[in-house]
Amino acid sequence: AIWELQMACEKTMKAYLAQKKIDYPATHNLRELQKLASEHVDFAEAKPAMAVMPSEKRVIAWRYSELPQPKPKEFFQIYRAALMLCKIYAERMDRKYVFNNFAVKLKRFP
Repeated sequence: AIWELQMACEKTMKAYLAQKKIDYPATHNLRELQKLASEHVDFAEAKPAMAVMPSEKRVIAWRYSELPQPKPKEFFQIYRAALMLCKIYAERMDRKYVFNNFAVKLKRFP
């Protein structure tokens, strides 16, 4: 699951960078992506969450069972940090449409 959290952060950060027309390398390193983004906009609010996120090497080792899996407390901390990183980057993306409290009810045709 940590690999998926890592990928969610990575994809959100890369989407932000792409939208801002900032070139980024093919990497899984969140810290490298954070550094690129911070060169253009202050992302100080993301630093506490980034400090909790494990290195890409550790995430990959967990993915392939090369390290003992994290304890539930550590996993939950990583989960919360990943959500925060995704939120911070997603909130800073430009949007053409904004839907707040939007809902759709689909009904089957009779």
